[in-house]
Amino acid sequence: AYFGMNSVADIPECVGTIEDTSLPFTSISVLKEYSKDDVTYKIFSRSPMEDALLDQLF
Repeated sequence: AYFGMNSVADIPECVGTIEDTSLPFTSISVLKEYSKDDVTYKIFSRSPMEDALLDQLF
């Protein structure tokens, strides 16, 4: 997984970054948790995110 976690459920509720244009996103946070395995995330990025990156994240 992208963050070195075994599953998406292990990712912290909020991940922030420094202001660095080479990073693919500025923050990821939980928007709503329906159950442990069903979570909606809010992602902020400086440009549109490619499907391949989203596949790596989740």
